[in-house]
Parts: sequence; C-alpha cells; structure tokens
Amino acid sequence: MNRVSGVPIVTDADAASPPPSRDAVCLVLRTHRFTDRDRAFLEKLRADTGFAIAVAADETHGAVACGDIPKISVTRAAAAALGLHCPPDFGWRCGDYALYLARRRFPAMTHFWIIEPDVRFATSDYAGVFAAFDRCPEVDLISPDLRPSGVDHFWHPTMRQRTRNVYQCCFALSRFSARALDVCLAERRRDRLHPWARLFWPNDESFTASIIIAAGLDARDLNGFGRTLYTPETFGFFTVRRGESFAQTAQPGLIYHPVLWGDEYERKVVKAARGVPWHEAVRLKILRGVMMRRYQRLVGLDRVIARPREVARWTGGE
Repeated sequence: MNRVSGVPIVTDADAASPPPSRDAVCLVLRTHRFTDRDRAFLEKLRADTGFAIAVAADETHGAVACGDIPKISVTRAAAAALGLHCPPDFGWRCGDYALYLARRRFPAMTHFWIIEPDVRFATSDYAGVFAAFDRCPEVDLISPDLRPSGVDHFWHPTMRQRTRNVYQCCFALSRFSARALDVCLAERRRDRLHPWARLFWPNDESFTASIIIAAGLDARDLNGFGRTLYTPETFGFFTVRRGESFAQTAQPGLIYHPVLWGDEYERKVVKAARGVPWHEAVRLKILRGVMMRRYQRLVGLDRVIARPREVARWTGGE
C-alpha cells in the first residue's frame, strides 16, 4: 500500500519488481517548437539514460521540424482518430493526448516519461536522477506536486463530477505506465460521448492523477523515492530561473522548472512580477472557474458524484 499526501492507495504490485529494460522506456519531449537547445537536451537524456526518445510536437498551427528524432504529431485529426474530444485549446489543456499517441506509436514500451523543454537538472548525471524510478516499474504515475486537489483549484469542478476524490499533479516531468495510459484513454473516450462531460472537460494534470488513483493504480510524488528532487522554490510556474546562469546558481541535485533563456525569461519575469491576480490569462481562468462552479450548483451537478454516463442520464442526456 502506498500513499499520496496521507491518502492510502491500494496497488496490485507493492512487492519489489525487477527494473524494466531501458529499451522499453520512452522519454517524450512535449513542445510546439524544436530548437537546437531542445535537441541537445534530449540527446543528452538519451545518451545518459538509454531511454528511447521522441518529440510530441503540437502541430495544430503548423509543422514542427525534428530532424531524425522520431516525431509524434499532435493535431486535432490525430486526436480525433483516437476517439478523443478536442476542445479549442486541447493542445495546451490535454497533454495526456500526446502520451496516448506515443503509446500507439510505440506499443512495446512499458513506461513513458513526458518532459517539457523548460525543465532542467542541476546535475550532469541524468542517469542517476532516473535510477530510483527505474527500480520501481510497478508505479503507474510519478509526478511532482501529486496531491489532493482543493476546491479552489481551477480544474477541480471538472473532475468532481467524475471521481469522488480529485487530485492534481504537474505534467512538466511525469512518468506513466502503459497500463495507466490505457485506463486514462478509455475514460477519455467514454467521456466524449456525453455533452455534460465535454462541457466540463478537465485538463491533463487533474484528469490523469484522479483517474489513475481512482482505478487503484500506484501513484507517487517525484520526491517519494527517498530523495528530495524538487522543492516549491525550484519547481513551479512562476519560480523562473535564467538559463544563461543556471549552472552557477542552481542548487546541485535538484530539478528546476521553468528555466528560460533570453526574451522568454524576461517575459516570464514580467508576468511573475505582476502577481497571479493581475495576470490576465490567470484572471480569466479564475473567472471561468467561478462561473463553472456556479453553473454546476445551479443545475445540481455539484451534488452528483457519479460517472459521466450516470450524470448524463440524471440530466436527461441519455
């Protein structure tokens, strides 16, 4: 039995298991562009870890050149072919779609890491960072900030109608087992059949964490393997670090996000200085979340703890 923030999770593989072959682990870089810096980062990860690598390129607004590195094209057509609902912002909201496409592209893989280009490791030993995780192939989800979601979390209402307990995580660096992805894909496909589910479509982090834990699979925080790999000061959304001075300022052994260079760093710093309440995009999200919760209370969805099919039946959708 394992725990996420004190909540017991029963698994079917608590005993130690032999590590998976690194040939059966795929590391997927999720991005909407692919730079020389991204290539160097990804190739070092491959060289140090022995993992297979691929780029999940959001090509909803145009092709992304990846050279000889395997590319998973994330488009509306590709997602729809898997039977997935695509809200207008699915490329940003639904990072799990990239993993389902990777699972289809590489069916022999047993585990998939997803990583974003602005993640950096304050060590040259990338293999050592991943070694503890390799020894735990039975874990179905490994992610930073894996914890129960509060009612004030923007995506909480979208999952409240799906699972009794809502969780959240951070997709910037996470590992999923193939079976966990299969469970999540099946749930996404089931949800798309119901108008109420499509209206309140959850993001990747709330959806995958909640569904995997609800299924009784094993989920653990990135720091839950006997070593502190990140802190709230090193891993978040507004704790930005300058890439040009990262090697000199980072605390050895920790993982950082986001790490940005040049103009990207400057723009992020300006946004962070404004504060979350004054950042227009976040203000819009907060407003949307409030409106969503009020609407759910109005129609009674906040009182229904059921699967989407049951919700649809209750509301007359079936």
